[in-house]
Amino acid sequence: MTGFQIIQALLTITEISGLFYLFFLMYERRNTRLWSSLLLGILIAGFCASAIFQRGEVAMYSRYFMLFCIGVTVILLKLFFRLKTSDGFIITALYYETIYFLDIILGYLGQLLSGRTEFIFTAQLHVNRDRIIIMVLSRLITLIIILLIICNRGRFRLLLTKYKLIVFILVVLEYIGLFYCDEILNITVYRNKRIYIYFVFFPLLILFILVTMIVFVLYIEKKNEVKLFQTHNNMVKKSYREMLYLYQNRDRIFHDMQNHILILSSMLEENNLEAAKNYISKIQDPIKELQQKKYTGNHIVNIIMNDKMKKAERCAISVNIRVLEVYENNIEDIDWCCMLANLLDNAIEGCQKIAENKRKIELYLVQRNGTIILNISNTYGGDIAAEDNKLLSSKKDALLHGIRMQSVRLTVEKYKGTFEYHFTEERFTVSIALFI
Repeated sequence: MTGFQIIQALLTITEISGLFYLFFLMYERRNTRLWSSLLLGILIAGFCASAIFQRGEVAMYSRYFMLFCIGVTVILLKLFFRLKTSDGFIITALYYETIYFLDIILGYLGQLLSGRTEFIFTAQLHVNRDRIIIMVLSRLITLIIILLIICNRGRFRLLLTKYKLIVFILVVLEYIGLFYCDEILNITVYRNKRIYIYFVFFPLLILFILVTMIVFVLYIEKKNEVKLFQTHNNMVKKSYREMLYLYQNRDRIFHDMQNHILILSSMLEENNLEAAKNYISKIQDPIKELQQKKYTGNHIVNIIMNDKMKKAERCAISVNIRVLEVYENNIEDIDWCCMLANLLDNAIEGCQKIAENKRKIELYLVQRNGTIILNISNTYGGDIAAEDNKLLSSKKDALLHGIRMQSVRLTVEKYKGTFEYHFTEERFTVSIALFI
C-alpha cells in the first residue's frame, strides 16, 4: 500500500467515524453494555473497510455507493441509537451528500486552477496527489461544519424537529445536484461542454434555495422569539399581580383587625364574654390567613412559598422543603415570581396528574458565597419527552408548560445563571444556579 493509499484510508475512517461521533454526542445509545459497544465498533470497522476498498479499487466517488453508505449508517443508527429513523436518514444523507458534493466541486475548481483537462478524471479513477488534496480539503470543511453543529447541537436538533420537511427538501435537491454533477465523469458529456451547465447552474440553484431556506427559518425563529418574549412578560406580570394581591389582601386583613380589636375591647369592657367568644370564632379564618411561615430572610420568597405550599396542601401533595439562608439580594421581586412561582406551579400540576399517594415535591434553596442554588423535583405521570433544550409533551397543556420553562430560562439568563433539567420515568427535576 502506497503512502497516498494509507492517507486515503485514514481520511475514509475519519469521515465515517466523524459521523458516528456526532450521533454519539447528540443521541442516547440503546444499550451501553460492553458487548454492544464492541459489536458496534466491529460493524463500523467493517463499514470503513468496504469504503476503503471501494475508493481504492473502483473510484473516489459513486452516487450509488453513497446510497449504500447512507443505508448502512441508518440501519446501524436504528439498531444502536434511540432516534427517529427519519432524523437518522436526514442527518446521514446531508452528511454524505455534502462531502461528495464538496469532492466534485473541489475537483472542478482544481481542474480550472491547474488547467489540466484530465484533473477530474485522474482524481476520480486513481489514488494520487490530486485526489488526496481534494479529500483533505472536503473533510476539513466537513469537520468545521460538525464542530459548529456540536457547539450548537441543541439548536440543531430543535431546527431539525421544527423544519424537518425543509431539511428533507434540501436533501433531495442536493442529491439531484449530485446526480447531474456526476455527469462530468462522462467523457462524452465533457467533450460536448455540458460540464459548465452542470457546475454553474445546479450548484447556484442549490445555493439560492439553501439561502432562501435559511432566511425563512431565521425569520420564523425571530418571530417565535418575539412571541416568546411577549408571553414571558405577560406571565411575569400575571405572577407579580398575584403576589401584589397577596400583599394587598394581608394589608386589608391587618386593617380589619384594628376594627375587630376595637369591637372586642368594647365587648370585654361591657363584660359581654359570650358575644366576644362568638365574634372571635367568626374572625378566625381571616386570622389564619395572616399565618405566614418564615422560610427565609427574603420577604417575596416567603410569600411565594407560603402561597404555593397552601396550594400543594389543597392538592394533597407531600412537600419536603430544605431552605438555607436566603436573604434580600439583587434579584428583583418580579423575577422571583417568574422563577419560583412558575416552577412550583409546574411541579404542582405535574403531581396532580398522578395518584395522591405518589404526589411528592422536593425543594432545595440556598444562598451562599454570591450564588443561589434552587432545585425543585416532583413526581409526574411520565408523559414528558425532550429534544435537548426543548421540552415536549403529549398533553394538551404542553405549550403552557413549555412557555413557563422558557420564561424561567430567560430570567435565569438575565442573571448569567445556569438552567438544567433532567427526568426519569417518575421524577422531573429542575436545577438553577444564580450568581448575585
